[in-house]
Amino acid sequence: MDGGTWHSETVSGAAGSVTVGVSGDGAHMVDHWAVDQAGNQETPGHLTVKIDLIPPRASVSPPPYSNETSFGVEWTGRDPTPGGSVAVYNVQYMKDLTGSWTNWLIATSDTSRTFTNGERGHIYYFRASATDAAGRLGVWSSGDAYTWVDSLENGDFSQGLEGWSFVPGDPVETVSDSAEACGTAPEVLLGHPEKGTGEYGGVPIGGAAISQEIQLPSADQVPALSLSLRYHMTTYDYVDYPLDPQDSFDVVIRDGVGGEDLVLRDGARTLSGLGDRGCKEFALNLGAYLGQRITIELSNWNRHDDQYNTWTYVDDVRLVVPRTICLPLVFDGYTGNGMPGLQAGPWDELEREPGPPSTGPDLSAYRRR
Repeated sequence: MDGGTWHSETVSGAAGSVTVGVSGDGAHMVDHWAVDQAGNQETPGHLTVKIDLIPPRASVSPPPYSNETSFGVEWTGRDPTPGGSVAVYNVQYMKDLTGSWTNWLIATSDTSRTFTNGERGHIYYFRASATDAAGRLGVWSSGDAYTWVDSLENGDFSQGLEGWSFVPGDPVETVSDSAEACGTAPEVLLGHPEKGTGEYGGVPIGGAAISQEIQLPSADQVPALSLSLRYHMTTYDYVDYPLDPQDSFDVVIRDGVGGEDLVLRDGARTLSGLGDRGCKEFALNLGAYLGQRITIELSNWNRHDDQYNTWTYVDDVRLVVPRTICLPLVFDGYTGNGMPGLQAGPWDELEREPGPPSTGPDLSAYRRR
């Protein structure tokens, strides 16, 4: 055995069996030869015996985020026994934290498949087990790998403004070739980059907004949930001069019973000509809204006069299940919703409640806040 000491066994008749002991997993070499009663000895033969006592292990890798209800899932396995191999896999999924494990694929040799059972606003956990060529079934993987299917539709604006509500006539459009882009094309543009041709530039007073109404999962369905987006605001005007709010980019969350939270107001408090606010990322913990039906509104405002305009590019609007819970923040800015924000620039303005409408001339049909 494995080049060790020869052992002899006497076998009666034309056939028989011999018990051979081996130690450890892996491939073992058994050398053998026989002698008949006349003393004739055969040429020694060699037999490879594979021993596999350790079950294989599997892991599964779904994407943590999907903006579509169908998405790809991959898995893999490893047999720690030298020379061992995985033969087939079992894969299960669980819908939300309140669900139970359901068989998806049983005894499959595939290592990837498209999951088509997804629904918006739900999280799907996956786990896998593997069976090796010796028939040993391994344990399930940890089961903490998940895919969150976004409640928001078309947050990357790849389908134009599909899924979003806006008032016809407002300066709202999707663009694909902006030098001010923060995300991936296309983006949505709120407001007018062009100042117009009037005596004071001809900039319409009012706002441009897009919104989407969604149902959020409850706290027992998901471990956490956050809103995130990217935006790039450019302005010729102040956010707070002289008294009431003027030009700003706002994010508002409305609940189904009349409540309204201004969770972000970005704008300039000091200017010297054109104020490029730069690309920013905003994130907000939605824990206080879980289980509610809410409306998320993103808006750009020119509230006071028709001389100085403001516009904002927005992209990558998502609801995400963070692996670490996000506090409300905006990089290089303040946030509202009753929480102190993080300040990386000294000129950002926080308004916890929308200010009164402007008393300046109304040159357009835009809504006011």
